[in-house]
Amino acid sequence: MSILLAVTLAGGIAAQDPASLVARIEALEARNRDLEARLERLVTEQERPAPPPTAIVTASPPPTPGSMSTSTSSRDTWDVSYVGGQIGRSEVLNHEPYVSDFYAYRAPETSAGFVSVQFGRRWQSGSWVFGGEVSVSAPIGPSPSELYDVQPPFSSPDALYHHRRTVAVAASGELGWALGDTLLYSRIGIEAAQLRSIGEQVGTITTRTNVAAPFFGLGVAHQFNPDWSLEVEGRYGYARQGLMENNFALGLRVNYLVP
Repeated sequence: MSILLAVTLAGGIAAQDPASLVARIEALEARNRDLEARLERLVTEQERPAPPPTAIVTASPPPTPGSMSTSTSSRDTWDVSYVGGQIGRSEVLNHEPYVSDFYAYRAPETSAGFVSVQFGRRWQSGSWVFGGEVSVSAPIGPSPSELYDVQPPFSSPDALYHHRRTVAVAASGELGWALGDTLLYSRIGIEAAQLRSIGEQVGTITTRTNVAAPFFGLGVAHQFNPDWSLEVEGRYGYARQGLMENNFALGLRVNYLVP
């Protein structure tokens, strides 16, 4: 029977057209190449690392006007300690001339320059600023003076007195309102000094008097960088110098800021 099957197969193969066999072989080869290409793609996709997950970006809402002002005010620009110097000039206010039965009075010089150093601390809460300061000042240049011109029939010599203050020490408190890098403030305190009344004529007496007087002031300060501020301050005081009372002082201050 096997002999019969072999003869039958051989006869079947021999009976096929050679062109048909070639076509079938080419079709099988093409299909084989297609299968190999698909298999290669599958292997490549399995070996390729998975892409990272796509990040989801959410846009932040724009800041509201309220949040912007809160962030600005929370900087506490004026919550600092400081040390600095000041130069200025003071003017005696009450020095009206008058004439009595004994002498005529006038004030030839009513102003004086001064320099000072100051040490202070400021605290900021919102827009409010609170502070304290200690300063030491000294006079420069001419000092206020008083002339007593003796009237006839008295024959005493005229008396000219120079009222010169020694080094003065002041302590004060401060309340202000911050506008960003600019500060508007008020100040109230007390100043103590020794006043020397020096007579120019023979026979006049030089006296020394310890004086203490209250004062208050207004000022504006501006930070032109994080380490320095420039300030202008005016003060009104109740100090007495001889018969002259009260004075106004205007000073230019520069402070070094320590956060």
